[in-house]
Amino acid sequence: MRGSLRSVLFDACCVPTSAVAELETERLETACDRNDYQRTQAEAAADALSAKMKKEAEDAARADEADARYVDLSARYSAPVLRYQAGRRSPGGTDLSRAAEVAKDVDGPGICAVIPVGTS
Repeated sequence: MRGSLRSVLFDACCVPTSAVAELETERLETACDRNDYQRTQAEAAADALSAKMKKEAEDAARADEADARYVDLSARYSAPVLRYQAGRRSPGGTDLSRAAEVAKDVDGPGICAVIPVGTS
């Protein structure tokens, strides 16, 4: 405590009043600069957040548009594909999956048909 009292007395006695005024001015300018910096940082953060939210909204709108285009294209192309598939399964056509089942069941379940190859 004594050292600090001595420095206060020394400063008060030995420092010219103009220097004290300059130091006080510098301290006030530094405080103003700090406040300006903090205000500018807050504004920049708010601007960045606003830009981010705007970008996210635009991206969401684009995603919705893409989903709508997908649904439209899917509906437009799935109908012809279903018609094509239905045409291939017409009543006059052969159902290959049914023919394979019939061929498998001719010899009984699990029994392989053995076709002998000629011996000499």
